[in-house]
Amino acid sequence: MVGGRHQSKTTEAMFDETFLEDHPLSTSYIRGVFRQRIVQAFEETNVPEEMHDILITAALDNGRILDILHNNPSVLFEMFDDKEVYFYVYPYHKDKITYYTHAFVGMGFGEVTTHSHPNRKEAEQCVIREAFDVLEKELTIKKELTS
Repeated sequence: MVGGRHQSKTTEAMFDETFLEDHPLSTSYIRGVFRQRIVQAFEETNVPEEMHDILITAALDNGRILDILHNNPSVLFEMFDDKEVYFYVYPYHKDKITYYTHAFVGMGFGEVTTHSHPNRKEAEQCVIREAFDVLEKELTIKKELTS
C-alpha cells in the first residue's frame, strides 16, 4: 500500500526504495526540480520562514517521491521534457477495447519503443521507469565527463 491506496503487485515491484537507490542522479534531479517549485511557491505565499526547511524536507523524502511515482507519474512528464527525454502515452482502440500505448524516444538516439498496457496509469508508470533509466545513463555520462 502506498499513500493509503492499494497498488497492484506489478506497481509495487516497479517503484520502491531500491528503484530510487538504483537511480541516484535521476532522483536527485527530480528532488531539485521539486525543491525549486516549493521555494517558488513559498515566495508567492505567506508561509513563515521557519517552516520552509521543515516543509521542504517532508515534501522531498523518498516516501513522497514514491507516492508520486505510484499515484501520479504524469506530474514528472515536464521534468523529463526539460532534460530532452521524450515519450508519449496515448490510447488506441481494438475490438471495442481501449488500450494505452507508450512510445519512448531515447535522448538523441532516434530510438523508439512502444508497449501496450491495459490502462493509462500503467502506461505512465512504465514510461516513467524507462525515462528514469535513460536519464540516469545520461546524467552518469555527463558526470563522468566533468570529473
